[in-house]
Amino acid sequence: IREIEYASEMTVRRVRTSGEIKWKGGLLYLSEALVGEPVGLVPESERHLAIYFGPLKLCLMDQTTHQLVRIAPEWKQ
Repeated sequence: IREIEYASEMTVRRVRTSGEIKWKGGLLYLSEALVGEPVGLVPESERHLAIYFGPLKLCLMDQTTHQLVRIAPEWKQ
């Protein structure tokens, strides 16, 4: 199985064994289900980064609080 590739404008982080990614000197918990997988981060607004697993947008991260923001599921066809 090929590894997921992300667009060049995305920042890629690999999910650690704890389910976290390292971001700006800290750790941000995503999910232990993604351990070892790359995730892509891309600015969505001045305040929020979108976090993707392949084409699936998982959540937003508030860059001022470093908190995750849930989103409604988006289905791409």
